[in-house]
Amino acid sequence: MKKIKIVPDNNSISHTCREVLSTDYLIVDKDEDYTFDLSDKADKLELQSLFSNKYYYPRPQIGKFCIKKPVDGHSSQDITIEKYNGNGQLGYIYQGYRDGKEVTVDVLIVKGKLIDFSVRARHNIWKGISMKSIFTNEYAHLIEKILKDMLKEYENIDNALWVTQFIIDEVGVWLIENNQRPCANMCYGREGNYILNFIRAELGEKITVTNNDPKEINRYLGWTITEK
Repeated sequence: MKKIKIVPDNNSISHTCREVLSTDYLIVDKDEDYTFDLSDKADKLELQSLFSNKYYYPRPQIGKFCIKKPVDGHSSQDITIEKYNGNGQLGYIYQGYRDGKEVTVDVLIVKGKLIDFSVRARHNIWKGISMKSIFTNEYAHLIEKILKDMLKEYENIDNALWVTQFIIDEVGVWLIENNQRPCANMCYGREGNYILNFIRAELGEKITVTNNDPKEINRYLGWTITEK
């Protein structure tokens, strides 16, 4: 068995990754064959730089409400809503305020290509954190087009896991954040598991993921299906 080191190894995501990978690999603290880095990689400045001119990025408009986000913030509790006056404060980015449904998209990329993605609508929001997600294919055709366009803007992407957030309103689908890391919700069973398949790709092994069915994911997680 190949040896995998997980860093950091002290949170819920690392626990999930350990459980998912331990049937195929040895989880070790040293002498590893591969280090699985779980650290937060949500670069808000990069997001703004790469996508501010895209049709799916919510640009702020003077005199309209906007979302003010600290560049180094990792919590929705640090975000404020205010009217945009055109003069941004150093250390923050500004996005146009959109009032719609929030969805999170789990994304698997292998060799620079979009292999699969799963859309989950956020439910039971507590202090900005979704306590439950229901997987859906309702917006998949719109989101797939955006994800493929996003891939064109990143340089030197090989294998990656993304956690991408959108807001969907009556106008369209709006990119809010993109974090290049795994999350606990990426465990969809055995062969459709994004985390396991990402590690396989990194080690040059054959991946087995196919297009995941939202209904099957919900059943696997034991959640009631309330959406398409």
